[in-house]
Amino acid sequence: MKKMIAGISLFLIATIVILVYSASIILSEHVTYKKGSLEYYLLTPEIIKELPLKQLTDAKYYYSSADGNKPAINTIEFSGTISDSILSDYFSSNQYEIIENGSYKKGSQEVTVEYVKDDEKRMRITIFEYL
Repeated sequence: MKKMIAGISLFLIATIVILVYSASIILSEHVTYKKGSLEYYLLTPEIIKELPLKQLTDAKYYYSSADGNKPAINTIEFSGTISDSILSDYFSSNQYEIIENGSYKKGSQEVTVEYVKDDEKRMRITIFEYL
């Protein structure tokens, strides 16, 4: 009986720690993380997780929480390029409409695709989610 109570207590403590940690991540102003981390599973939208990208070993993910009029922002930055037609087909198949070249919109989400200013070999895909 004591082992069962100890096991339940340990489970409850672990659950509380995970919930507090998850809440602190979600409410953080700015978080940088990598694929496979707890932050990746909590913060990364499916549209970014399922991007048609191969071998993203150097991908960096960024998250910034919504605050007032500022939207929640999810970004993936990686080396390499994706053709406009592949991205256009991908976002169209997920019911995003093309706003202009490199920008897509679906409901309260807006996606921009751009090259990093100081490094033309790196791309950045950003999702703005307005509340």
